[in-house]
Amino acid sequence: MNFDTIKLTHVIVVNIFILIYLVKTILLVANKKNALQKFSKVFKVPEMIISSLFLVTGIWMILLLGTLQTILIIKIILVLTSIPIAIIGFKKQNKALGVVAFLLIIAAYGMAEMSKKPKVTPTASGAEVNGKDLYHNNCQNCHGPKGDLGNNAAKDLSVSTMDHNTALLLLNNGKNLMPSYSILSDQEKDAVITYIETLRVK
Repeated sequence: MNFDTIKLTHVIVVNIFILIYLVKTILLVANKKNALQKFSKVFKVPEMIISSLFLVTGIWMILLLGTLQTILIIKIILVLTSIPIAIIGFKKQNKALGVVAFLLIIAAYGMAEMSKKPKVTPTASGAEVNGKDLYHNNCQNCHGPKGDLGNNAAKDLSVSTMDHNTALLLLNNGKNLMPSYSILSDQEKDAVITYIETLRVK
């Protein structure tokens, strides 16, 4: 199963997960105890399956990405924090806890949406220019550690035959979902292109 398929599965599962918790939260806040109990009973097994798929596909994507970004760590913390709060909130019919749990889930979803927007990260001030580090910080989220991940329709760098000048042009201008990396210095661009060339399967 390729990355985009796993990602699509994760997005579908997350949306179903949010929808289930939205309905439960509305019923809780509206004091519809009987309706909440019936809904929870009917969706008990599907909710367990959805929750498991949520975690499994999320972990699977992290492993394929080969990197754990700060925003992703925050998302994981928010989701893991929401679970016990939701369990206690719905079990004790506590509206405040139920709403807090739902808001934490929404916040985690918002973090995921924010992480989709690529940001150019140049070499830290005073640090030595390193092509591998630049690749890790700027390219790995879409291309993966080996260049063949294909997230966001990224090209497979492991089989690329692009020459240095064409790669430089692409870095400067960007293409499709790939942003322009013109903010990088010439030395940084050369370093990252040279590193990318080492990912090619011989």
